[in-house]
Amino acid sequence: MFKAKSTFKKWADDYYAYLEYNTKDVGNMAINTLGLVGGSFVIDSPITSYTPPTTGTSEAQLLVIRGLLRNYMASKEAKWLNKARFLMDALLNYYYPTPVIPSEPDGSWVPHWLVNVTAPFISREYAVDGVATFVNGVATVTYEKVFRIYSVRATDATLEYTWSPAAPVVGTEYEIDHTDVNYGNSEATIYLKTNYTGDALVVYSSETGRVVNVGEKCEAFPVWRPLDPGEIACAVDALAWALDVFQMWYDIEGDEKWLRAVESTKVSVQVVSGVSNAWFYVKPGKVGEEVLKDGVTRYSVRTPSETYINSGGLIIINYAESAGDDEALFGTWVGTRIDLNEDQWIELKLGSDKIQKVRLSIDEDAGYDPDKRWVTEFWTPGRGITNTDSIQFHKDDFYKADGIFWGSHYDQTSNGGAIASANSSVEFTDVLDEIDTKTIRVTDIKLTRGDEGGWYGWSQFMFSIWSRKLPFSIRYKTDSAVNFLINDADGVRWTCELPGTSGEYVTVNLTESMFTGGTAFAAGDYQSMLLDAVDVVTEISVEYVGTKVLMNKEYYSAISFGYSKQAALQIGLEYIRPVPPRVPMPYVPYILPFDMHYINYALSDLRGAVYTGYQAPWIYQRGIYANKNVPVDTNLQFLRDSQTAYEESTGTKGFFAPIFWWDYRDDHKDHEPNTFGWDTQPTWGGFQYRTISDVARVLDTDPSNRRAYTIFIDFVTAVDKLWGDTYNSFPTAFEKDKAPYHDQRDPHMITNFMRSLIYGMKSTYLSTTHKRLIGRLLDRCTDYLQHFRVPVVDFSSEVEGTWSPDPANKTWYGYWGGDILDTLGLMQLTDFSDSLSPAYTEYLDLVTSQHRVQVNFMAWLERSLTLLDDCKAASEDISFAFDLDNAAGVQLDIIGEQVGRSRALGFQLSTGSSRLDDEDYRSILKAKIAQNSWNGTIPQIYQIWDTLFPDIPLQIIDNQNMTMDVIVSGSFGPVLTELVTAGLIVPKPMGVGVTITGSTSIERSDYIAAVIGGYDIQSITTVNPT
Repeated sequence: MFKAKSTFKKWADDYYAYLEYNTKDVGNMAINTLGLVGGSFVIDSPITSYTPPTTGTSEAQLLVIRGLLRNYMASKEAKWLNKARFLMDALLNYYYPTPVIPSEPDGSWVPHWLVNVTAPFISREYAVDGVATFVNGVATVTYEKVFRIYSVRATDATLEYTWSPAAPVVGTEYEIDHTDVNYGNSEATIYLKTNYTGDALVVYSSETGRVVNVGEKCEAFPVWRPLDPGEIACAVDALAWALDVFQMWYDIEGDEKWLRAVESTKVSVQVVSGVSNAWFYVKPGKVGEEVLKDGVTRYSVRTPSETYINSGGLIIINYAESAGDDEALFGTWVGTRIDLNEDQWIELKLGSDKIQKVRLSIDEDAGYDPDKRWVTEFWTPGRGITNTDSIQFHKDDFYKADGIFWGSHYDQTSNGGAIASANSSVEFTDVLDEIDTKTIRVTDIKLTRGDEGGWYGWSQFMFSIWSRKLPFSIRYKTDSAVNFLINDADGVRWTCELPGTSGEYVTVNLTESMFTGGTAFAAGDYQSMLLDAVDVVTEISVEYVGTKVLMNKEYYSAISFGYSKQAALQIGLEYIRPVPPRVPMPYVPYILPFDMHYINYALSDLRGAVYTGYQAPWIYQRGIYANKNVPVDTNLQFLRDSQTAYEESTGTKGFFAPIFWWDYRDDHKDHEPNTFGWDTQPTWGGFQYRTISDVARVLDTDPSNRRAYTIFIDFVTAVDKLWGDTYNSFPTAFEKDKAPYHDQRDPHMITNFMRSLIYGMKSTYLSTTHKRLIGRLLDRCTDYLQHFRVPVVDFSSEVEGTWSPDPANKTWYGYWGGDILDTLGLMQLTDFSDSLSPAYTEYLDLVTSQHRVQVNFMAWLERSLTLLDDCKAASEDISFAFDLDNAAGVQLDIIGEQVGRSRALGFQLSTGSSRLDDEDYRSILKAKIAQNSWNGTIPQIYQIWDTLFPDIPLQIIDNQNMTMDVIVSGSFGPVLTELVTAGLIVPKPMGVGVTITGSTSIERSDYIAAVIGGYDIQSITTVNPT
């Protein structure tokens, strides 16, 4: 069996000595004298490192503190606690926004992820319009302290956005083959893949920023830089470690301040996870909250300025009377090029205190460019700010109105002159009309030809249009016969008959070829343009004359609402959102996203895709939400589904697909929304072993959690199959479409795996075989650490006390040590069961000392005995394996055959599958067994239900008409919800109709008046599938 506890204590003490020896401010350091943990022990190259190599992370700081506290718990030695206090002070002072723990839960009190630790560094800046002259595809540039060349583009090309130097080029891009940068000397040579000759624009970064000092928070994206005021970027995986550390401090000291820190961290998990793709670009917040936050900004030149407040489920905008027609806009970036087409559009819902014209503007890209802005103008309903109307805007509703020269809706003249015979008349007035559900202003014209003594006179409306010539358009509606007349420069009359429109507005594009009257239009300006009545009474409504350019793109990236009239106006805005709404995201809010970024003291709504390596299902057992079971089960289901996705991609069972491309904003990039997959980076094994450790930790609190056990045992079994050579084949790389493989020696991955074995061995579902497997793997992990351990002698090597895989080059990382310390502490605190050891262990102890030193003999004997022990364990496991609570895979299928319920369904679940996984299949097998012995009474239905779902209330109503209603009041996973509503759980008599309805209360007040996504509420009435 693995080492004695004293061995793990010795290893931990040696690592403490390493930390003590390398606490300094000069040279290679583990901790500086401020108490900040370093990143890499040997500074990486600044040319290749993503982060400034002098920095440390909240990850390393928290993990080392946790490891120190764990060893204090194991040993009660003051040195561990004192060192932890030293690092804890640094954590609060340098990583958190304030070292003072909030008196009330505050979700914004989170650690920034990056702090400078070992030495000052020069920050970087970037430029997007550097000029270069190429000759045959080569240019040498002399930008001040140039560091990196990102892209080269034509002088008339632009960037999709400017908030990152890595932005895609819009227009002609000259692809870079390679660059030679003369670092520090303000010179670089750029080699293109083509022989282009001429000028071009270059995006580059330079080492021209200010110095970032030790102890300063900083950022690596988009370039190395100091933080902006009010900025915090929290790596969300750090929240689980923070929760752990604060709770440990409370358990050790009993100081209530640590519980306050725990509560703030819990709230921060709720805040960062509480997203919905019931996507609102703009929606009201709580009363008293700022409107201009979370990326919603304003631009205004009105005097006095308008105000925005949240009140009564509306954003109330008050525009005071202005001195002129001064514009005010407010809006937000919505994502990179969101689709706008026949299938997707925009909806706005608002009310107003008066009828007035406003506008909705969209931008093709994030930055403002007048050539890429499209608008639609409409009139507000004017029935009061709480009496709101929904208005929908499609792609063809957006336009550029620069070419319109007549039409009051477009702020152009709508004047004209009346030309009529003595008894004829011309009437015209501007009115509001409905066009495609939107209110716009048009000019109603009525032409009446009077009786002039036996003949009808003439009635004409002359447009106040001058210095304009064909081609142009007219948009109108009429049921009358009417001509459009033009008197050219020579006074020749030209006529074009406008067709009737059957009461609908149409656009007619007028060209010279459509007119009759002469041989050719005379050069020069027209003398006049008129509408001429043909019918005795002609009624026509004209929206505009001129050229209206409709939007020619099928995407947009920003949206804003604006008002620019002089009159005062009050708006009650309920929302601006895309439609149709997306399918609700699965798993939300019980999965942790990548990023939690505060900008100018306000939380950005950007989150990044979801990494499986960031998930820690055990945190939901700590009461993040009032109902603990649903969050734990949902997060575990998420991880189980990622295992399935990994197996489908690689053919290897047990590991996790690294990324979930959730359908939130545009985080899924080019991937299918709500699917698991890979990106270029997360193939690192640390994300696998951290995750399985956090899954197994669920079993520490809930040993009977079946889903956690299944995830754990499949993972452990997979590692055992792949891990051949103890020191050189432990799987560390997990790429797409290929089996895992070994690409590095990483003791931190080993100890994360060890930690999963420590927690996982507490499962009540472990068979004898599995217990022996855990014992064997713990032995191998211990051997690995023993092999790579660098003992403390005299610190002639600075990495003595570590497990450096390359002591000559002093390879070591601060976060490695934190995780290893935590595991060493757990090994000291854990009482290991004899059942983890093979039955033959005592027999081996009987071998005499003369023979025990014979390595080959002992190996042969142990191998021979292993075969017998495996047979014994297998025989012991047969009844265990076919117990319904323990059975998995094929064993469950065999039980299903016996009770008459297949894993395959006759319909497709919302997950896309028509087959049940083990946990859901187990539930319907239990239900089927109960149904097989059901006596047909309602009381026994309650007994069946209480056995399966003891925490979820059920109500059955017999309607006395061969129908019954079943009401489920509670929450469980989405698949079980579908199984219940499909009639596979609740038994019913033959011929009786059943209506099954599920409902639950909403725990989170911030969801009130919002569209609910995920599994927060289920309300279903269904017919059983046939």
